[in-house]
Amino acid sequence: MKLEGQVQMDGKYAGGHIKPENKAAERIDRRLKKYQNMKRLCVLALREKNGSGFDRTFTRIVREEQGEAAWATVRDHVSRYATVVTDEHPSYADLAGLNEHRQVNHSEAYQTEDGSNTNHVESASSRASSGPMSASTTASR
Repeated sequence: MKLEGQVQMDGKYAGGHIKPENKAAERIDRRLKKYQNMKRLCVLALREKNGSGFDRTFTRIVREEQGEAAWATVRDHVSRYATVVTDEHPSYADLAGLNEHRQVNHSEAYQTEDGSNTNHVESASSRASSGPMSASTTASR
């Protein structure tokens, strides 16, 4: 499957939560790799926006949101002629060598002057994580 037109890309982390200790003195820095339980995964999502009304979404589960995984995902699943739109995460920096690449700096605006945004892919990720079959809703049943 090759996505065409404008393709928005974003990563969303899921799983691997480590409950913090009650007392502040006993807490660890959960950001450090030595304290992570390696159950946390990243879902890279690609969302096609081609104007035909038949937008497609492709997801790929990777260990971390890093350049090699992003590059391979775009290489394998996006048409060479598509425009890839991402946020300014450093892992997306090398995509310019594959496709036309536009970045949205969310600290400045959610949409660039030319209309580029990542709203559709972020919406798809949000719906997937809070849908009827998500882990957060099935665990509470």
